[in-house]
Amino acid sequence: MFTLLEATNRILESLSLPLVDATTLNTTRESQVVLRKLEEKRLQALKLGWGFNTFCNDHTPNGTGKIVIDRNIIYRLRDYYKSTRYKIGNGGVLYDCFTDSTVFESEVKLRTIEHIDWNESPLWFQDFVIAWTSWSLRVILGGNIEDVNQVLQEEYIAYKATALQADIEESNINSEMYPIVGKLASFGFGKRFRDGYYL
Repeated sequence: MFTLLEATNRILESLSLPLVDATTLNTTRESQVVLRKLEEKRLQALKLGWGFNTFCNDHTPNGTGKIVIDRNIIYRLRDYYKSTRYKIGNGGVLYDCFTDSTVFESEVKLRTIEHIDWNESPLWFQDFVIAWTSWSLRVILGGNIEDVNQVLQEEYIAYKATALQADIEESNINSEMYPIVGKLASFGFGKRFRDGYYL
């Protein structure tokens, strides 16, 4: 696992910028830019949905018939069959677009993509986010944009493929038995596929 300091220094080093220590992590202009971009890319990457942050659970109504969704959920909700049936309203209350109601009589099974702290993320995911952040900052810092973009695209594809493979292996998916799993994993369906949603 990489600490934020280690991640920041890896990015700074890839950009040929001075490294920082624990006392200067939040004080230099370069490290502040890196930390902001790292957080931006981390959230974007989490929203892709991976085995470690995608869950399928039954959500039970409370005493008033409402289902309150945990604030750690960062991306779209999907029920078992429909992709757009449910939304989150004020206070995290689940809203059913089909019945135009926030009151439920029974459990609802939902697939959710949830926020996971940096320190709890797998090493391969951290590595992917660090690389993605470095590429983004290289473009911002200039150079021949066409050349840089070509390199970035090739590196991004290579690193994402590595991350997806790690996600598949970590989620115990038999990719030979289910050849489509590679495509599913590209949308973060690794754990969901393993749990039987597409079987």
